[in-house]
Amino acid sequence: MKKQRKYLKDLIPVNINELVLSTGYYEITIGDKLLSLAPDRCPDGSYVISLFVNHLRQPKTWALSARPHVGRLRNGARIPY
Repeated sequence: MKKQRKYLKDLIPVNINELVLSTGYYEITIGDKLLSLAPDRCPDGSYVISLFVNHLRQPKTWALSARPHVGRLRNGARIPY
């Protein structure tokens, strides 16, 4: 049996600015699982995005940065805002 390939076009986009600044959470149901993302403030003052599966918090988090990411890539392209 051949493994099904994953493509960039199949990814689900999540607007992090909207998640943090207006809604406060993101939820999607995939199969029988409810996936949720929610911003949390750490004791040191930094912010992370936390993952919940069926309302159970998972140990995986992603750090948020308030700094804009700008610059140039090797192929001459630039990183837009």
